[in-house]
Amino acid sequence: MTGTSPEQIRESLIPDEIRPVLLKAVDPNHRHRFQTAREFDEALLGALSTGALRTEAVDLPCAQCGNRNALDVKFCERCGRDLADQFEPCPKCKRENRKGIEYCGTCGLSAVERQAAHTLLAEAHEHLRSARYGSAIEVASRGIRESLLKEQFEGILTNVERKQADELLRSVREDLRKARYTLAVGRATHGLEGRFFQDE
Repeated sequence: MTGTSPEQIRESLIPDEIRPVLLKAVDPNHRHRFQTAREFDEALLGALSTGALRTEAVDLPCAQCGNRNALDVKFCERCGRDLADQFEPCPKCKRENRKGIEYCGTCGLSAVERQAAHTLLAEAHEHLRSARYGSAIEVASRGIRESLLKEQFEGILTNVERKQADELLRSVREDLRKARYTLAVGRATHGLEGRFFQDE
């Protein structure tokens, strides 16, 4: 191809799979370059089809052995370590994503929205732990409306219902215990009064 070559090329930044093709395209000797754009295009497509490009941004390092694994790999290809701790489900579409990504590749949910959903969930759990059920219901309902972490927020609503039912049952049992005590005292008092009246 025609034109002048760049004065400086950082070969180390060019992925291995396409390095020979790009270096030929910018060869200082124009006779060694591709003679047509079609030749360049075919060579580049051929290089790309022989293997996936792997870069630092798309590799998942193993914490145990340091091996760089493809993003979709759930176990290290070198040592077999479980890589599940490096993934989390998207709160919106449930796709497993690598932790630290900016956007979900399926639904486009941003990291900011994801963090907001987790913060909201933590707030709902705190209200539940503190027996502030009205606040827990309000926060969980907002989370469900936003369709983020829906199952977790529905779980909070279920827990609120269960805790409220438990508290109501405890209250009824306590009231029943008090009523039985009052009745027993009344019977005992009535029995004593009956004796006093009989003695007279």
